[in-house]
Amino acid sequence: MIYPSWPEVPITLHKAFAEITVSPSFREKICSHGVKLPSFDQLFIGYPSLPSDADILKISFANLPRQYGRGNGGLLELQADMHENLSAFGKVLNCGTMCGLAGVYSGRGYAVLELHQSESSPKLPHVIPWNYTDICSTDPKPNSVEVYATWKSMDPYCRYCHGNDHALLNCPKKLSKVTCYNCHGQGHKSKSCPRRNEGGGKKTRKSYESVSEETPSKVLSPSVPLNDPATLSVPPSSIETVDPTASTTSSTQRSNAFQEDDFVREPIDKQPTDTVDIDMADDTFETRTACPLHERANIPAHNSNPITSSSLKIATMNCRGLRKSNDPSSSSQFIRYLRTHSLDILALQETHADTPQLQDLFHKQFQASDSLWSPHCGLVCFSPVLSFSNTVFSVCGRIITTTISHQSNIFDPVSVSVIYAPASRNARLPSNPSRHILLGDFNYSYASHLSPRSRRPQAPDHWLSHIHSYYVDGVTPSDQAALPTFHRGTQQSCIDYIFISRDLVSTQSLGRVHYIQPTWTDHFMVSLRIPLLTSASNNDTSAIGKGLWRAHPRLAADPAFCKLLTTSISRTIATFDDTVPVELRWDALKSTVKQTAQSFSRKSAFTLAKAETLLQKKRHGLLKKIEHDPECANVISPQLKIVEAQLTDIQQYHVETLALRAGIRWRELGELSPGYLKRTVATRSARQLIPPLLHPTHLTLSSTRDEMLDAASTFYKNLYSPQPVEQGAIDDLIGAIPEHLRLSEVDRSILVSPITYHDLLEGASRAPIRSSPGMDGLPYELLSLLIQHPKCRSIALAVFNNALKC
Repeated sequence: MIYPSWPEVPITLHKAFAEITVSPSFREKICSHGVKLPSFDQLFIGYPSLPSDADILKISFANLPRQYGRGNGGLLELQADMHENLSAFGKVLNCGTMCGLAGVYSGRGYAVLELHQSESSPKLPHVIPWNYTDICSTDPKPNSVEVYATWKSMDPYCRYCHGNDHALLNCPKKLSKVTCYNCHGQGHKSKSCPRRNEGGGKKTRKSYESVSEETPSKVLSPSVPLNDPATLSVPPSSIETVDPTASTTSSTQRSNAFQEDDFVREPIDKQPTDTVDIDMADDTFETRTACPLHERANIPAHNSNPITSSSLKIATMNCRGLRKSNDPSSSSQFIRYLRTHSLDILALQETHADTPQLQDLFHKQFQASDSLWSPHCGLVCFSPVLSFSNTVFSVCGRIITTTISHQSNIFDPVSVSVIYAPASRNARLPSNPSRHILLGDFNYSYASHLSPRSRRPQAPDHWLSHIHSYYVDGVTPSDQAALPTFHRGTQQSCIDYIFISRDLVSTQSLGRVHYIQPTWTDHFMVSLRIPLLTSASNNDTSAIGKGLWRAHPRLAADPAFCKLLTTSISRTIATFDDTVPVELRWDALKSTVKQTAQSFSRKSAFTLAKAETLLQKKRHGLLKKIEHDPECANVISPQLKIVEAQLTDIQQYHVETLALRAGIRWRELGELSPGYLKRTVATRSARQLIPPLLHPTHLTLSSTRDEMLDAASTFYKNLYSPQPVEQGAIDDLIGAIPEHLRLSEVDRSILVSPITYHDLLEGASRAPIRSSPGMDGLPYELLSLLIQHPKCRSIALAVFNNALKC
């Protein structure tokens, strides 16, 4: 007789459960075989109730013997071994195997244990010695293997060696396989390399050092006011040269350019840096991860612009405290956004980089190839083919002057001075400047740039005369009003300029004022692109390839792209002929996916870039309307705020994209160091200009692109030639493999069994994140979309199974 415990039967997971009390004999029957009740077609199974002091523990197992996956008796053997190996820890209530999406058993299983708390019961470990009988072995002794058990609220353990006495970060087994790309030692990564972090082996950063009371006598106190440009030249004997390799002529020219009581020269060395994206919080470095919408694998992450088109893109920016100690994340985002402008040289003011630690931090955050820093100014070089020399720092640290040269001498050297004008007039500039760029925050508005709303004072007459005689405003034409470069509340003015000497004036120069969101700084960025082509330049150096293209994995999550890809694939399949081999059809499908991804990505990137350009132009137009008619400011100001808010959103999008791009995803050989990867990419980009090659056959110098390609191809073809391998040697190596290391018959049958559609889907879905696509540039996410297309299923299966037979 069955007595229900309550009138209402609970339902869990679409199944009804009722608690009943039965006789011992009926309990055995219903739990082992089940019973069939009247008016019901299905069989009812009973489950024994548990004691009130029992605890239920659900365990997952990995690395179980593969023989449990066979269809003939595998599950029964697993259940028997479960009871044998787990009986010491509790009673096994249920157990079984777990398979993947393809239905293939891979050594995973589960068990449900009934535990009773007692001091004598042993504690369940993470690593369990598992005893079983090998069906492929004639030895009657049981085999043993380590099985890994996991459950909720278990103690921490190392997920690499499965030890419980250390974390994954400090795993000695894992560290023994780590190779440092800096010293080639084992047990540590390059970022924590002892040799790299030693202070004695490092070269000094190019930086400004404050002058103490013991300054040598050749550094004198300022004595000439700024508004007297006639006193800006001095005898050559009063200035000490910087570069020991520089010629006497250049040293003399440089010494004639500055007053001896205003500058001090110091020997400066270059220091190689790691191009890592660094976030600044509590003076620590943090590596960021990511990937672009579509990127070239051989372009550095900071989008540098190598000088191959014989032009120099330079900009100036007052950053109002680059460190921004009250909001370190804002500083990182600000620097990350400045890198998106593909500049060659960036001049900074109000850097507050008054310590070597901060200067080194800013150098790494900008991912610069070279940089100069003082407490007030900074000069950052992004291009690996440019270098600084003959650098001069003013005593006050408000002026940095240096010479920029190209490593392949594409253009003649150019001198640059960055200025953060002080309240007192004690800074100096060269007289009769030639090929000189003067830029920075001058804290003055000039007569031709004054607007009715500006409250800034005009610069001194002598200074204006000096600028008018030797320089030209590279951003604003003489017949136009300048756009504001500074804004604070309702106050706006133009105080940031880029002046170029008259011999650099060109009709092809392009200057712009870029809006920067107020949360970063109250100044705008001023940029200028200057053509620097000389008659001695070689036009062949600009013929540089585009590099290797790879698609962004996030395209697979875009509904518009997925719809476009489905249509493109269907259109391509409709053109196939049944006589064409499946391999050629598969290559055509991958080519279609690549072309679709390239077209979609370029349009998306173009739309975003075009929107930012249009917004900048619209903002300039609104500002000009306000300048011409100040009375309409109340009407136009709301529109201006909307445009600036949209620009802020776009800039924030660029910042988030750069944060993704900071970590290299495409790792051909499984490298783990982002710093090493970025150094590799930067080195690859810096080697774009190759010197003439000696042809191995003709023994003549090859200078053109086609001749150099032929010389390199001939050299490497003769460098190595493969030799046939004897089949006997292969047989001897295979015959020496011990019997216990060979695959069993079950494993061999699984390996050579035909690949199913579910196997392809599972393989594409569980591909490791750090794995790299092939030369076609398609990540596994796009490959999965291709396989899931209904008309591609048969082609994909045929291609992979044909490869399995080879």
